[in-house]
Amino acid sequence: MSVRKIVWPDGKDFAFTMFEDPDSQTLEQSREAYSFLSDGGFRTTPGVWVLEPGEARRNSRGETCANPEYRAWMQELQRRGFEIGLHSVAPASLTRDEIRVG
Repeated sequence: MSVRKIVWPDGKDFAFTMFEDPDSQTLEQSREAYSFLSDGGFRTTPGVWVLEPGEARRNSRGETCANPEYRAWMQELQRRGFEIGLHSVAPASLTRDEIRVG
């Protein structure tokens, strides 16, 4: 069995990845954290929720992309080179139809 050598971009020796969980993160905290990461040259993956399930069903206090200001911030991060990942559709248990909408 032959082993293929991984060729990393820009002659680097390794890659570091991080997927950030949006649980309990406010817009203000996100801006602070990603400004720090960006200034340090890191381009990690923030996870997002697409839909707002409503307070009665929520299982986390984190922001969702239903908040236009938060969504705009995630789009700004994407323009800066961050990859945006889907954490799940919403911070709640959902029906199949709700998941399809998301």
